[in-house]
Amino acid sequence: MHPKLLAAMITALVIITIASVGTVTFSVINQTTEVNSYIQQVDDLWELYGDMVKSYNEVYDDYTKAKADYDKLTEEMSASGWIKVEATAYSINDIEQGTTDVNALGWDLTDIRFCNIPQVAVDSNVIPLNSIVEIKGMGIYYAADTGGDIKGKRIDILMATKKGAKDFGRQDVFIRILDKGFTIR
Repeated sequence: MHPKLLAAMITALVIITIASVGTVTFSVINQTTEVNSYIQQVDDLWELYGDMVKSYNEVYDDYTKAKADYDKLTEEMSASGWIKVEATAYSINDIEQGTTDVNALGWDLTDIRFCNIPQVAVDSNVIPLNSIVEIKGMGIYYAADTGGDIKGKRIDILMATKKGAKDFGRQDVFIRILDKGFTIR
């Protein structure tokens, strides 16, 4: 029942009581004051609830628009040869990550000939080893490694430091394969 309707009903009851009894007792006045205070509190809560619903709806509308924009971008990128993948990062010789200083191609990543080549670990069923891969906004990388957790549309980017790998975290990126089977000598 709406609070204002409740107040009207109580007021009518008080008026009927006054008419039939002929006197107003202090307790009825006190109860009416308490009811009016309660009604004001309920009105305040309704207003606050309305503001919260409005805020939630605004946030939800923003999220819905951003998701639609992202989905549209994903479709456009896919149509132009880009693939959306999940990317993580790793560094060499990291016990926590289970990495060594040798990649899947047998390169010693401490060797100056190989340590400066930007590399990614891939699922070779999705991106063949020895492929040249462009990561949108990041540059060109060589698919030179694989990893136990790298399955499907997922890559792992080799970073120079463990901190760099940790700071990169986990994010969605767009990639495209520029050349399959390119061999670096």
